[in-house]
Amino acid sequence: MGTNGLDLAHKYGGTKLSFSSFPPDTSSFYLPTEMAIDITSISDSSGVLQFYTNGCKILNAKHKVIENGDKLNYPSEGYDDACQYNLSYTLYRGIIALPVPTTDKQYFLFHLQQDFTHPIQFPQSVLYSVIDMSANNGDGAVLKKNILLDKGIFYDMLASVKHGNGRDWWIAVPLVGSDDIGMYLLSPAGIEGPIYKNAPVAWQGQPNIFDRCFAVFSPDGKKYARFSGLNDLNVSSFDRCSGEFGNAVTITFPTEMIWTTGLAFSPNSRFLYVVTGRKVYQFDTWENDIKASKVLVGAVDGFMAPFGTSPYQPLLAPDGRIYISCTDGAYVLHTIHNPDAKGLDCHFVNHDFYLPTGNGFCLPNYPNFRLYDWAESPCDTIGINTPNDTLCSFSSEEKILLTPNPASDFTLITAHHCNIKGMMSVYNLIGQLVYELYGIDTGKTYDIDVSLWPTGIYMVVVRGEGKKVWTSKLVVAR
Repeated sequence: MGTNGLDLAHKYGGTKLSFSSFPPDTSSFYLPTEMAIDITSISDSSGVLQFYTNGCKILNAKHKVIENGDKLNYPSEGYDDACQYNLSYTLYRGIIALPVPTTDKQYFLFHLQQDFTHPIQFPQSVLYSVIDMSANNGDGAVLKKNILLDKGIFYDMLASVKHGNGRDWWIAVPLVGSDDIGMYLLSPAGIEGPIYKNAPVAWQGQPNIFDRCFAVFSPDGKKYARFSGLNDLNVSSFDRCSGEFGNAVTITFPTEMIWTTGLAFSPNSRFLYVVTGRKVYQFDTWENDIKASKVLVGAVDGFMAPFGTSPYQPLLAPDGRIYISCTDGAYVLHTIHNPDAKGLDCHFVNHDFYLPTGNGFCLPNYPNFRLYDWAESPCDTIGINTPNDTLCSFSSEEKILLTPNPASDFTLITAHHCNIKGMMSVYNLIGQLVYELYGIDTGKTYDIDVSLWPTGIYMVVVRGEGKKVWTSKLVVAR
């Protein structure tokens, strides 16, 4: 993230967050182009940064424009002047990077393109580009750029989720003045689409430049939420196999909306957090009456850093927290520390995560890269392992119990009782096995020495008869 400039002492420059430690490690660097609005980035499966982009240029981990990586979204009528001045493209949720299934070091970049001479300043094209990060000795190259997928008038709300087979990707973007959501399927064979799926709730009216929109899939891929000041909040179900939407709920925000909006689901996909620009609300999507579950969990408090810190865009991070950006280039983030907890127990804290440089407005647009196959579904035919497989029948409320968590010297691990023998494995964030114990009895408690483990976040997995029973995050901090 960040704003470009030369003087880091005055909060100019880039910020990189690394979630291999707890809390996340931050570092600053010289940023040659602004990363403020329409931004995304991607790392490989080992957590090594591959490239980042602001909708105008694609830069590698050396902060150099990769070969053929300039003039993204060009040409278009009235091409965004911001790109010519090293600023970000002026969409808000119009770009996302995805790995090419079964292919190492190649990535697809899906991006929306505006026609700035059009009276409605929202995207009119869906494009894609292909990046090969093995080219030029790892510095990368763009193999294809600005390839047209679809024409129309689209909402600025690009979102993506894994297909039920655990390998392919759905990409979704709703059309303006239509009941349709444009869907594209990325697989090893390439891109299929557009495939138009009917939205369970049709959005009405024409958007304007101040009516910012937001869309997000839940981490488990079973829900799709979208939000705008003109059309309120919609929460619907989603079928990862067919790409169909259904069972929509609409929740109105009659008087408190301003033009900044954002959405994020909790890690367990139960709670939906809605940012209105002044306030942060929680909704319980497991309740029969989702609207009645609305709880105010946070609000703007007037803090300046150095400008206003109204809550803006939220993002669920790999450490299980939700971070929320601010308006006006602030150098702080708001944090929801325990988003899986109901009501005020979610622990929203204003401006408590400081950045070494100012952040423009937005946070990167990411899907859930850790979603796998939909077990026992019609499209579960590839056999990709998933932490959502269950061998026993038990409540979604129950999980591996870790006490203490965070831990410094030891932790007590208790898995849900399933009357089976199993195996317990612990992995670090880049997937390396750090601990394993065979023949455990589920339901019993095991004392694990973590005193020599590096500080960071770990994934605890309990398997029985070759299937994963449950997973949970363990934080080691000192």
